[in-house]
Amino acid sequence: MELPDGQRMEVFGSGGGQIVADSLSRAVGSEVPLLGQVPLDTRLREAGDSGTPLVVEAPESPAAQVLTDVAKRLSTRARGLAGQLLSVSPA
Repeated sequence: MELPDGQRMEVFGSGGGQIVADSLSRAVGSEVPLLGQVPLDTRLREAGDSGTPLVVEAPESPAAQVLTDVAKRLSTRARGLAGQLLSVSPA
């Protein structure tokens, strides 16, 4: 959580998301990247409640910047094979 003086309070600790991503990477044998760490921000909840995305309402906020970065990373990732029909048949 970003504090008014610019310091960061790690309310839930830190590093857990990266640990999970690393563990999943080992389990599936392929990289599972940590997409982002969204800071707690009451404006994020308020924007969600009102139906206006935070990235529209307050694009300069740290949470909106992280969410925008995550969206950019996801939009440039190659699509996997999940859900696609493959032209193969069992032997």
